[in-house]
Amino acid sequence: MKKNKGIMVQKKEVRVGTIDDFGEALKEIIADPKKINQIPKGGVVYVSPEDLPKILSKERLRLLHEIRKEEVNVGRLAVNLHRNREHVSRDLSILERFGLVHMQKRGREAYPITPPEVRITL
Repeated sequence: MKKNKGIMVQKKEVRVGTIDDFGEALKEIIADPKKINQIPKGGVVYVSPEDLPKILSKERLRLLHEIRKEEVNVGRLAVNLHRNREHVSRDLSILERFGLVHMQKRGREAYPITPPEVRITL
């Protein structure tokens, strides 16, 4: 884990593939245990091609871009994107569940952070 602005972040990789792809990757690791070092410490999340657009929708991609561009609280993020705050919060929760965003509390405000360690492989 790496410390980033007061929070601990883990490297996480998102791979698009089927359950069979996941099984093949697992077989490779079982066959050659040295390959386990190639897995990010935060883990790998496999997403089916059908689910990828649900997770990384156009609005969520805009959200990730805005978070990387400027560190602001959820309310300001909603204003910047001309979106409802509740919808932004919902999308942030989904992105957080997949480890693509971390929420950092500062007083009463929450600030979404996208760690540089997050990598999306298509």
